[in-house]
Amino acid sequence: MGMASALSSFNKKSTLLMLTAPVKIIGRIPASWGRHAWSIGREDPRRVVHALKAGTALTLVSLLYILEPFFKGIGKNAMWAIMTVVVVLEFTAGATICKGLNRGLGTVLAGSLALLIEFVAAGIGKVLRAFIMGASVFIIGGSSMVVVGSADSFNSILSKVQDEKLPAVFYYTAVWCGPCRAMAPLVSKLSSQYPKIPVYKVDIDMEGLGNKLRGLNICSVPTFHFYHKGQKIGEIVGADAKKLEVVMESLHK
Repeated sequence: MGMASALSSFNKKSTLLMLTAPVKIIGRIPASWGRHAWSIGREDPRRVVHALKAGTALTLVSLLYILEPFFKGIGKNAMWAIMTVVVVLEFTAGATICKGLNRGLGTVLAGSLALLIEFVAAGIGKVLRAFIMGASVFIIGGSSMVVVGSADSFNSILSKVQDEKLPAVFYYTAVWCGPCRAMAPLVSKLSSQYPKIPVYKVDIDMEGLGNKLRGLNICSVPTFHFYHKGQKIGEIVGADAKKLEVVMESLHK
């Protein structure tokens, strides 16, 4: 009897330990997250302030969803359009305003272009309408420059250009850069004029891109790197419009 009771007590303790061990592990997760957040805040307090601003803005905009008159008057896609613009929050007020205005203007222009294409295609029959819509998407998508959205995307694109020996232009820019804004219309024009040469727009302030840019000797913006058959053949540092046109034309030949 004594051995049986001891064995039963041992089994109960083992079961209790098996149940409490995962609970302790899960309980330590918030503490580890807190220590990690604290270390990030000590290294760069701007990140904490930026995260709080972004979270507050998203929360406030999400509350608009419960306002029935607003929702019914504009439509179900309005929430996503607003949140897309609000997500543009940078470390400085100037960069936030600039990028927000750029994205808002881009949204308005893209929507206007879509409405124009729909207006033209609406009254010409189903077959031709489908053809015009598809051709418009192909032309607009193929003639526009590619905006690199993350450091991983940049690394994969650069590796693909080098491995597959492709032509490419990497356009390094920044939101706060005045000469970059002055060059933007010309870069868009050239990317449409020479669709066989993809232009990749890279924001140097993108998270996780610092070491890679230092390895590529990106010291100022705007900077253009030109690749032919996967090899870098030249660069332009600064807003030299005439030189950019000449190099793009020579790449196209």
